[in-house]
Amino acid sequence: MGKIEIEHRDYNRVAKETKVWLYKDNDIVALALSKNATSTGMFIKTNPLLFPKNSILHVAIDIDNAAKRSVIPATVVHRSLDGIGIEFNLD
Repeated sequence: MGKIEIEHRDYNRVAKETKVWLYKDNDIVALALSKNATSTGMFIKTNPLLFPKNSILHVAIDIDNAAKRSVIPATVVHRSLDGIGIEFNLD
């Protein structure tokens, strides 16, 4: 009998383009747009070659042009020609 995969993604997606800054090793490496978001992650329209699967990065989300942005650690869990899917590391 094969291994059973359990889906952990939240499917209550909010389709809204939001500016995000992507950091790697404390340096901004990309300014991009999110395509949609959930409580556990988001899909970001960016060059997927910049971010290998399972790489750790930090995301700053521009919410209503806030003067102070929270930086959230995340893991790249999906890559496609359109961009990357990330899961927030909220532990």
